[in-house]
Amino acid sequence: MADMFAPLVAQLKANPKTIVFTEGNDPRILEAASKLLAEGVLKVVMVGNEAECKAAAAAGNFDISAAEIIDPENYAGFDEMVNTMVELRKGKQTAEECTALLKKSNYFGTMLVKMGKADCLLGGATYSTADTVRPALQIIKTKPGSKIVSSCFIMVRPSATGENEVLAMADCAINIKPTEDELVEIAVETARTAKVFGIDPKVAFLSYSTLGSGKGEDVDKMRNALLIAMEYNALLPALETPAHTEGYEGFFHLQEMHGKAEKATMEYIVRDHDMKRFQERKAMMDKAAEQINRRWGDGTAVVDTHDQYYNMYEVLKDHMEILELAESAMKAAGIEHPTHSPIRGGTDGSVLTYKGLLCPNLPSAGHNAHGRYEYAPVELSLIHI
Repeated sequence: MADMFAPLVAQLKANPKTIVFTEGNDPRILEAASKLLAEGVLKVVMVGNEAECKAAAAAGNFDISAAEIIDPENYAGFDEMVNTMVELRKGKQTAEECTALLKKSNYFGTMLVKMGKADCLLGGATYSTADTVRPALQIIKTKPGSKIVSSCFIMVRPSATGENEVLAMADCAINIKPTEDELVEIAVETARTAKVFGIDPKVAFLSYSTLGSGKGEDVDKMRNALLIAMEYNALLPALETPAHTEGYEGFFHLQEMHGKAEKATMEYIVRDHDMKRFQERKAMMDKAAEQINRRWGDGTAVVDTHDQYYNMYEVLKDHMEILELAESAMKAAGIEHPTHSPIRGGTDGSVLTYKGLLCPNLPSAGHNAHGRYEYAPVELSLIHI
């Protein structure tokens, strides 16, 4: 334990800071103050009635003779302090209300820090956490870039190797139901605090739910929908995408993904020239969702499929005369050897074919249809015209 604080103590001794204790007559505070003063770690300001603080120190045999004791009731700079607080509160509290609050040691001590009379504050021996934090929020506020105040404690315990394991755990006292963004901020600030104590932080989030054993909004906050979406996509065959298939080979095409940590949506195009394999691909997506739901809880992943196109060959194979007509027309136009090739994209002609209007696709001299790099050679287009 001593080793953990050694660098911090050395730094403070080299450049002593001033700490203000808001409960100057509490025995625990007096003991802490006497040790800090004896070791020369911090300068100490005690808030309270001077006679009561000294009497309590004497009763516990604590030496606080080097401490400065300030009583709000007779503090020379009290009026300045009131005026400063009225300005800080910007109309939210009157001078009379600020005066009443500053008579309390928690507000008084916080204002000492705000006005530069002290560098830090320790309270909560008799005040509640809320009464300790509230003055800081109203007067000092959060640092730039931070939206909330959070807390952490440093836990030291023996590890399996026999050496001490040092952990910084948060948030254990301030934020009861933090949002996803607040959890991130708490983690970042806790990691920064850990570094002060010589800890090389490795951040982990804790939840009382293991693989979906717990239910409710508190568990849901620990889930990152974007990461789960990536996990879902990883359950689909990695090499069955447009980039890794050709010809009559089917594929899963993730064409759009959007969302935040709370909710994410992915849109796929699923294609296959074979009807049986097409149905198997849709079933594969449902099974991937089932696996996600087993891991993260029912309803985490929902698959909603809509059939758009089918392979028109399923209809045209019984009406090949329409293809023969097309080939005859192409030969009449000077194309001696018409070829057949699979269309890997969708076509409205498929919908019409299934409605009884046969629509095989005829070439239009275009390339990369419906893609980012779609083009048509001008020379060939002119020939067809």
